Amino acid sequence: MNPRQTYAIEVAGLTRHFPLFEVAPGVRIAILNMLGDTYVVKAAAAALSEKLKETPADVLVTAEAKSIPLIYEMSALMGLPYGVRLVTGITH
Repeated sequence: MNPRQTYAIEVAGLTRHFPLFEVAPGVRIAILNMLGDTYVVKAAAAALSEKLKETPADVLVTAEAKSIPLIYEMSALMGLPYGVRLVTGITH
């Protein structure tokens, strides 16, 4: 069995090796799954919160699912409430 190929990415000072998945013939993408990686969530939230500290905001909003831990941590760091938007019925 061959080991899955990965792509190394630095996220807020942490290096992670994301697995590559072929999504079309000859096209591969790296998949980031923050769920369960509390080090990446906390580091990314701190970095994003720092970048947004001068931006006036009343609330933080994210799409449902995998970004919820990130927005939760940013909310705690920034002292702002957060909301989660359910995305349905996307049309082009």
